[in-house]
Amino acid sequence: MASRGTGMGKGLGKRNGNGRGLFRRALALKANETLDDPAVRGLRYVARTLSDGSVRQYGEFRYKHPATGKWESKGLGSLPAWEQVQSEVEHYEVEQSALLPDGAKLIVPPIDDFAFDQIRTEARKITGLVRQGLDPKLVAGVQGLTLEQAIEAHIAAPRNDGPLSPNTVKQYRKLAKLYLSDHLKTPLRRLDQATLVTLLDTINKERGPSASKMAGRLIRAAWGSAQFTDPRLPTFPTLRRGTLAGRPARKAAIRPSQLPKFFKELDKVKGRRKDVWLFGLMTGLRPTDLRSVRREDIDLKGTVLHRPAPKGGEERAFDVPLSCEALALAERVLRSHNSEWLFPAGKRSPIGGEPGPIGNIKPRAGEFSMEWSPHDLRRIYASAGAAVVTNGYHLKALLNHAQPTGDTTSGYIGFEADDLRPSQQAITDRLVAKGLPV
Repeated sequence: MASRGTGMGKGLGKRNGNGRGLFRRALALKANETLDDPAVRGLRYVARTLSDGSVRQYGEFRYKHPATGKWESKGLGSLPAWEQVQSEVEHYEVEQSALLPDGAKLIVPPIDDFAFDQIRTEARKITGLVRQGLDPKLVAGVQGLTLEQAIEAHIAAPRNDGPLSPNTVKQYRKLAKLYLSDHLKTPLRRLDQATLVTLLDTINKERGPSASKMAGRLIRAAWGSAQFTDPRLPTFPTLRRGTLAGRPARKAAIRPSQLPKFFKELDKVKGRRKDVWLFGLMTGLRPTDLRSVRREDIDLKGTVLHRPAPKGGEERAFDVPLSCEALALAERVLRSHNSEWLFPAGKRSPIGGEPGPIGNIKPRAGEFSMEWSPHDLRRIYASAGAAVVTNGYHLKALLNHAQPTGDTTSGYIGFEADDLRPSQQAITDRLVAKGLPV
């Protein structure tokens, strides 16, 4: 603390030149006003209006994030009331006076030092962490990382295949907000077995088993990342068998032996949905990718389909060849309209302008004798591919599935669309032989 002389026995309110001015100005801030601290660069005092109409005054420190280079801000606690600081100074005077020899003069630090000491100390800690290249928001405190910090640490953790996609990050944070909001500020060390079991059971009752499993798996993943930062964090608590297990892979609703009947019923359907389904059967696209194909994504001369932002984000962008039948369908559909989408919606946008991509592509009640979903088109494609594609790497690439982890050979292989063309055509030929109405 900086020191400045003051005589004993004078009243606190009568002191001059001891730093009281900055504190008084900080307490006098109006809503949405700020005041810079001259002693610590980047530190300021802020007044904000709360939802109940009251005004909260607190310290706020701005710093440049060591990894992203973006400016971040962190609240450092509320400003103490005048009475609180006055009491602290008086206690200091009494305590220190008892230690002084007779006749000695007490040196009392400025009032600002009493008022802002804790806030300034926290600000200087952040500055030190940033200089070391550490993210201040992910540094474990006395009780270790909180669940929220651990989730952010998991999101920011380096990965061999690159950072998480924006969609995945968005889903993680949404999941945390929806199901874990009451525990985000809780240190992981306090989330013992009993607490986690109760938490997941509550989510299961209120939101269902899928939500419970997703929340539990997120906690477990965050826990694993937190162990690299907090060496005192124990291993993840043991839970009941099956608590975090995902549901088993769903089998195709339509078996290969049922395809001839399915294709005959599909051929009777009229309209744009039939073309969507046929294109899905010949490309194996996920339903979201299938509906969102743009005119510009199709290279008619190169007979290639480009998917710029599939599941996994832009980092997983890929090109697939189109079989002769799929290309003919795409050319016919594109000639039938001028939309930017391969499969535009049938109606104009409710807010005006051109229609967007087609929406619901589910089969209607009574159209088919068997129940199926749009994702079953992809399963039919995969089953046909498994029957005729002899190169397993080809089928995974066509489906935009990750190659086997730890497979050294897959790390050497780089496919282009033309490399996959024979396998793509073989899959369509297999479906045509089963009665695909193209």
